[in-house]
Amino acid sequence: MHMQNFYRRGISKGPDYQFEIWLEEATAMMFEDFVSQTIEKNFNTIRDVRFTSYVRFGDRIHNCSLFDWDKASTCNGYSIWGSLGGFLNRQLGLSFYKHLLTNVSSTDSMAVLESSVRGTAATSSFQQELRHFAATSGALMKEPAPVGFGFPLREEGGFVLPEIDAGAFLNDRSQLSMVPAELHPYANVPVVREYVKGMYSETVKIPPHSSLSVVIQ
Repeated sequence: MHMQNFYRRGISKGPDYQFEIWLEEATAMMFEDFVSQTIEKNFNTIRDVRFTSYVRFGDRIHNCSLFDWDKASTCNGYSIWGSLGGFLNRQLGLSFYKHLLTNVSSTDSMAVLESSVRGTAATSSFQQELRHFAATSGALMKEPAPVGFGFPLREEGGFVLPEIDAGAFLNDRSQLSMVPAELHPYANVPVVREYVKGMYSETVKIPPHSSLSVVIQ
């Protein structure tokens, strides 16, 4: 996939059209997601490697910006974008992935990703998909999740994307000891309230241009 991206974008259109590293790596891992079970039955890289790492090693809670690619720190780009890419695959499908690979509408990778989401699901946006991913992974939603959330089974074009039951990781999750002072761009921070019974009330302050999702399960 890296070689395809290099020729399709960097050679055919020019170096300005090459994906930034975060989207270059994301598209490669999304390809892994589609072909995993064709190569090795009952194995899927997103379910068995990327999302497992995202939850168990804590990348899900560390206020990580999507655009600061780092494969060594707590904000591991492979686990973050592997998990998010697997979510986009299952929610938007093969047509979205093909649209993204061939989309040369802009030299800005974020603009390309946004236009491919809208080109596939006109009523959605990358921001909406990110919110749904953050709610799914932050709360570790059990399957079946509500429409638009979760990692449901998807079979399309001869490929099988297995269901990923985020709720199965409830006993493995790491939690924040304290909420960070600021939220990084395109990052998310899950906060858990456990064993709440009866009436419950809490006031939450969120930064400008951000959103709050509340998941009750």
